[in-house]
Amino acid sequence: MTGTFTPVFHQFDQSRTEESKNNYHLSLQISIDGFCFALFHLQERKYIGIAEYVIPSSTNILVGDFIASIILNDPWLTGDFKSVSVGLSISKNTLIPLALFEENQLTNYLELNSGIDSIGHPGYDRLLKTESVNCYSQDLQLANIISYYYPSAQFIHQNSTLIEATAQVTNKQPFIHIQFNRMNIDLAVFIENQLHLQNSFDYKTTEDVIYYLLYVMEQLALSQEKTILYISGNIVKDSNVYQLLYKYIKDIELVELPKQVEYSQPIRLAEPHHYYLLIQQYLCA
Repeated sequence: MTGTFTPVFHQFDQSRTEESKNNYHLSLQISIDGFCFALFHLQERKYIGIAEYVIPSSTNILVGDFIASIILNDPWLTGDFKSVSVGLSISKNTLIPLALFEENQLTNYLELNSGIDSIGHPGYDRLLKTESVNCYSQDLQLANIISYYYPSAQFIHQNSTLIEATAQVTNKQPFIHIQFNRMNIDLAVFIENQLHLQNSFDYKTTEDVIYYLLYVMEQLALSQEKTILYISGNIVKDSNVYQLLYKYIKDIELVELPKQVEYSQPIRLAEPHHYYLLIQQYLCA
C-alpha cells in the first residue's frame, strides 16, 4: 500500500532499489481515473518495472492531487531521473496536416475542431511518421503539479503515441488499432499504411464499443473480413467485449511488447498488451 492507495499493479526488479535514478527515464501515463508509470534503464535499454494506480470510486480526489500523494509515498517515483515523459489521455485532441500547421493558430484549431470552449494550456506534438501535428489542451493545475516534482518533464498526448506506434506497422490490408482505457477507447485507422482517421469514444457497455467500431468501418468502407484489428490496453481475451469483437472481426491481434528493448521478469507478470502504449511512449519519442 502507498499512503492510503493500493496499486492495481506494482512490479519492479527489487535488485535495482539502490541504483541512481539518473540512469533511468520515467514514463508517466495519466488518465482521468488514475495513472501508470514505467522505469527504463537508458544504458541497458531495459524496462525494470511498471506500476498502476486507480482512483478509488469512493473518493472525490482530483487526479493531480492523487498523483502527488503517490509520488510522495512510492520510492520508485522519487529521485533525479535522467528524463521524464508524461502521456496525457485526459483531453480532446485534433490532428492538423504538418504542411498546414501554424503554431499561432493552435487555440483556434482546438476551439473549432474539438469543441473546447475553455483552453487550459495548448500543446502539440509533431508526428513525423504521419506528417501531422496532434493538438491538445493541457490541464494547467495538473501540468503544474507534475512540473513541480519533475521540472524537466516533457508532455505528450497518448494518441500521439498510439499513432506513431501503429505507423510502424506495415500491412497490405487495412488495419485498426484500438486502445482500451477504463472509460473510453482510442482508435487509429490505417489504409495502405497511411493514417486515415484517429478518434476517441466514451463507452459504458460492450455494445457501445462494437457500435463505434462498426460505424467507423462503415464510413471508411472497410470490410470486416479484410481488416486487421490490433488491440492494446485494459482488455483481456476472455472478456465479453473481446468475444463480441471476434464475432464481427476475425483477424484480431493483442499487441506484443516491442522487441527492440529488454524487460525485467516482473514486468512479464502483466499481459503484454496491457501497458503497450506506456512502453512505447519513450520508444516513439
